[in-house]
Amino acid sequence: MSSLYIAEPAASFVVSRLTAAFGRRNIMVLGSSTFLAGSAISGGAENIAMLILGRILLGFGVGFANELTLCGPSIVCKIPRYLL
Repeated sequence: MSSLYIAEPAASFVVSRLTAAFGRRNIMVLGSSTFLAGSAISGGAENIAMLILGRILLGFGVGFANELTLCGPSIVCKIPRYLL
């Protein structure tokens, strides 16, 4: 079982409470930066521990993005809610 697929649902449970506390835009930035950090760590991994850590961060980034996918266009483009 991949660490990415374990971390993804864990992030999905956490993201709803974080979104209520900090707002959707901040959580989108946090999820994107978590995914970027995970990609960088995975790409530059020198041992298996770094690779697993990178995959866990990738999983958290994907989990955050999955929960906020429908909110993304309205956050970025200021699309009215009734058009979504």
